[in-house]
Amino acid sequence: MVVTAIGQFEVLEQLVQAGRQLKERGYQIGTLSPVPINEHINPLFGEKKNPIRLLTFAGAIGGFFFGVLLTTIPPVLYPLPRGGRPIFFVPPIVILSYETTILFGVLSTLVGFVLFSGLPSFKRKPYIPEAMAGSYALLVEIPAEDYKEVEGIMFEAGAGKVLRHEK
Repeated sequence: MVVTAIGQFEVLEQLVQAGRQLKERGYQIGTLSPVPINEHINPLFGEKKNPIRLLTFAGAIGGFFFGVLLTTIPPVLYPLPRGGRPIFFVPPIVILSYETTILFGVLSTLVGFVLFSGLPSFKRKPYIPEAMAGSYALLVEIPAEDYKEVEGIMFEAGAGKVLRHEK
């Protein structure tokens, strides 16, 4: 049986110390915080490559080629007499390609954000309201038999209380 140990900390450095000790022992950790604490927590989780930027780039490249094809294919398929003007006129190709590059890049970024952020999440996640009102929480998913060890580490690091959340 898997349980989640939730340690509530008043001081961020204590949370980081407990997180470091638990990470060294191989546990997966998570945090709840009323304010962004990325600069303190990133060393614990490690730097991850963000795949959303690759999706944005791929969407922008796809949008560029879509814009080029959108402006060049119709004149080829349906040539009209233009009185000596070229069939492919560059300014409309550049303008439409620019617009579709931006459009496809933004849409692929939005899709990537939704996919990689785990939205929507139908899984019930542990939550304590105190962590959103001035204190911090450290979440550790562990086997039930390891709960006492994790609880001891959290209290040793300075946790005010440690809760047990069963799934």
